[in-house]
Amino acid sequence: MTLDGKSLAKFVFKSFRPFSEVQNSNSELLGWGDSTERYSNSRLVKAFNACDDPAVRDRNAINVYIYDSHSEKAGFDDVTSHGIRNSNRPFLLIDWQRLGGSVQNAEPHEMGHAFGLGHVGVPGAKRSSSTNIMTSVAEGFGSGGERDLGFSESQTAIILYHSARTHSRLGLR
Repeated sequence: MTLDGKSLAKFVFKSFRPFSEVQNSNSELLGWGDSTERYSNSRLVKAFNACDDPAVRDRNAINVYIYDSHSEKAGFDDVTSHGIRNSNRPFLLIDWQRLGGSVQNAEPHEMGHAFGLGHVGVPGAKRSSSTNIMTSVAEGFGSGGERDLGFSESQTAIILYHSARTHSRLGLR
């Protein structure tokens, strides 16, 4: 959604596979689901790109994985999620505790990363502040806020640029 409330893209739900249907896959990607290993973007991307199990990775879709994030500091109470552009073959990892906008609108924020956006900082932002969807505490200015405001004009341009390439790369019509 843009700052003025306009929709940027229409996504169509393609399929769902519960863990019980894929748990016996030999894909290294599944090991990241409830791992206590330190997060490694490069290892995750390598595992995703190497996955040839169509029940785990659909090569013609943006794959969204629901998992239980872990960090050394917070254990499994960590809610970190990830959106990865991956050369216009994007995928997302959303911590289950963040589904449905329950914590800072994870889905659109991570989709922003998947379409080429980085974080922005809002000096002095509090947890209850209205902020851009891509705001993050990681920028060191304060809280990421509510992430309840849409994408800016420049962010929208980046999303549209990468979405055309993603559409082509995934072989979509």
